[in-house]
Amino acid sequence: MHTTSSPDVFEVMHQLVHAYRTQMLCNIQLTHPELTLNEMRALMFVGTHPGVTQRELAAHSGADKGLIARLVGSLIDKGWLFRELHETDKRSNRLILSAEGAAIYQSLHVCGQAISSTLLSGLDHRDQRQLLTLAYRAASNIETLPEML
Repeated sequence: MHTTSSPDVFEVMHQLVHAYRTQMLCNIQLTHPELTLNEMRALMFVGTHPGVTQRELAAHSGADKGLIARLVGSLIDKGWLFRELHETDKRSNRLILSAEGAAIYQSLHVCGQAISSTLLSGLDHRDQRQLLTLAYRAASNIETLPEML
């Protein structure tokens, strides 16, 4: 008799993230065709963390500092983002959404919330909190992974 083992937790998380990203990409193509996936990610992070530094954005994304510098430059050129001198560290700048960037962020945020709501519709508030708590606990182990070259 053939038995099917239950799916690996990371396979299920991959399916959820893939479904979320696919829906977000479809929305971007319909509502903001000029926006790239990396630009969306950067705008979402800056919108969620106003005043973040470019270094913090690079650390969060795991991307090369040069790539982030070009990405931030592109977002500034498009008028979606601007730099503001950091109050305490005059050598760094804080990243702030422009009015147009904030409107794009809000649109993406609403879309993301709708997708999340659909994906989590079978879970009540308590279950969703527990899922988030468990995900945070698992994510806290990321730092213990060996550094990849």
